[in-house]
Amino acid sequence: MNTKTAIITGTNGSIGNAAAKELKNENYFVIGIDIHKKSINNKNVDIYLSIDLCKIYTDTIYRDKKLYEIKKSLPENSVDLLINNAAFQVVKDLKSIKKDDVEKVFAINTFAPFILIQGLYNELTFSSGKVINIGSIHSRLTKKGFSIYASSKSALRMITKSLALELGSDISILSIEPSAISTPMLLDGLKNKAHLNKLKKYHPTNSIGTPEEIAKLISLLGKYNSKFLNGSILNFDGGIGSLLHNPES
Repeated sequence: MNTKTAIITGTNGSIGNAAAKELKNENYFVIGIDIHKKSINNKNVDIYLSIDLCKIYTDTIYRDKKLYEIKKSLPENSVDLLINNAAFQVVKDLKSIKKDDVEKVFAINTFAPFILIQGLYNELTFSSGKVINIGSIHSRLTKKGFSIYASSKSALRMITKSLALELGSDISILSIEPSAISTPMLLDGLKNKAHLNKLKKYHPTNSIGTPEEIAKLISLLGKYNSKFLNGSILNFDGGIGSLLHNPES
């Protein structure tokens, strides 16, 4: 029997799919959201909705329609967990960045989470729900070529912190900020096994994170009832956020 409802964006990606599977195993009623017409793994979601998160920012009619679809899908008109996981990354130098790049990255990574929190405010309040934003280590530490992506994740961090002040005890809002996670996107860019091993060694844990580990953390946060965690930013980075790298080493 499903006792709680979770909404997860980006369920066709590795982290979103792992989160859906974990929460489904915890007897959540899982509503999966992604841009694709079909879910890649139907058994991990109870309802799958095809939603263009970029379009819910740019088109108010589309936004209202999709928010209605989400609300109509809720079993009991309440949301216990909203996981803002979907993300879009552009890696380009300053001269190569186009207007469309900026708009798409911020629409999906920053504005869509805000719109979903705003649009589902009553449903989240009804169940004293939690919002978990999946941020990035790039909100505080970054690399060349990540200016737009890092800026969008920094904005998401401040949405988490500022809404924690505004929403008080009605809704808890948290953020998980991972570093390297073994997703297909990361692994495709590191097809040379030596580069992957080097990346692992950069992390003090001598490892990179997995989608399943993030999913388990999401599940734990869902169970944790103390409102005093509200506004927290959880680093999920294998300790690399504390590393000052010496180029000679």
